[in-house]
Amino acid sequence: MRSLLAPLRFGLSGNLLRLFYTIFLWELGFGLYINNMLTVYLKDHGMTEARTGLVLTIAGLARITLLLPVGSLMDHVGRKPVVVAAAAIAIPGSFGYIVASNQWILAIATIVMSINALGFPAMSAIIAASDLENPTDTFRLLYTVGPAIAFIIGPAVGGVVGQLISNRAVFIVCAFVFLAALLLALSLEEPHMHNRGMRRGGYLDIVQYRPMRLIVLFGFGLVFILAFGVTFLPNLITDAYHFSDQQRGIAFSCGAIGTLILSMSMSRIKAITAIRGSALGVLSVSGICIVALTVGSPWILIPAFAMRGGFMFGWSLLTPVANEIAPPALRERTFASIEFATGIGNTLAPVLAGIAYEIDRTLPFLIGAIVMPIVAVLGMMLDRRVIAPEIARKERLALADAEMAAA
Repeated sequence: MRSLLAPLRFGLSGNLLRLFYTIFLWELGFGLYINNMLTVYLKDHGMTEARTGLVLTIAGLARITLLLPVGSLMDHVGRKPVVVAAAAIAIPGSFGYIVASNQWILAIATIVMSINALGFPAMSAIIAASDLENPTDTFRLLYTVGPAIAFIIGPAVGGVVGQLISNRAVFIVCAFVFLAALLLALSLEEPHMHNRGMRRGGYLDIVQYRPMRLIVLFGFGLVFILAFGVTFLPNLITDAYHFSDQQRGIAFSCGAIGTLILSMSMSRIKAITAIRGSALGVLSVSGICIVALTVGSPWILIPAFAMRGGFMFGWSLLTPVANEIAPPALRERTFASIEFATGIGNTLAPVLAGIAYEIDRTLPFLIGAIVMPIVAVLGMMLDRRVIAPEIARKERLALADAEMAAA
């Protein structure tokens, strides 16, 4: 029996295995609706693209306002309570969508659901505290492979449920999935805090630390242009190409297959470091922007959505990039800073993309296709000039410390 279940363990055990499936269920809940259905659902309830973008931006502001205190909160209450609280809040958020009778309730539900992202710095801290031989591979497995599988299943199931029953029924399924994630989160163990007793760094230390400052800025730019370019893809393929709920779901499931393909490629090609993977991800997403502008056939466009998988792939690798160079005393603050910076990017992009879409529905995708390759080039420059030298410096210091200890 154990041998049959071994593939489902993904080489993990104990707390990390429970965390893997917590994240999997977490992302499965969002995968049912977040990329393929939400903007269309809001439009069906009377919101224009510009108003939808505004609601998503307000939700993002609520999230990033709460992100900065998360580092301090983890110091005081631990990482597990933050994960549990973040998982719990998605349940009433789902019910908000279910009972929505006007745009105000929908807006409040969207804000509540966005606060769920506060759990990610805490989950990153749990992973980093787990004495891993290869932290980057573990981060990739939990933040890329698990979510990719969830997003292969989620949009397809959400599309079928929406097509056969209703889009409101999709959120009923979401509520049960988030409940399962909460129950699993409650089983997590609180790991030992390695930096206990050290001087805890603050956010000002991160600003003053040039490599980390540049990674945070890069994370902001990467997520901003990705979100700007793809937020209204569901609207484009619905308005311009008349995709059904089921077709949209299948298309976004193909996007998650693309994430999985990129992740598997990274595990086999050692030259694809975390920062290079982020650059590759944003370059991949530029491809779907181009195809969406030029091709309307579902037979071509649906499989082409595999390129959209670069969004999840590129974003998820920012945390392991930061973990590679962050001093132990700055880890919790570092993970919160990455979420804060990417949250700002993901907050500003929808409202601007919504305005651009109303001006000309091709405009967000045209801008994305042009700017995304530039961001990819900046990522490669960051790798060569900052990340690689900093990793080499840390390795030299570790070797020197080992030699002194041996002497």
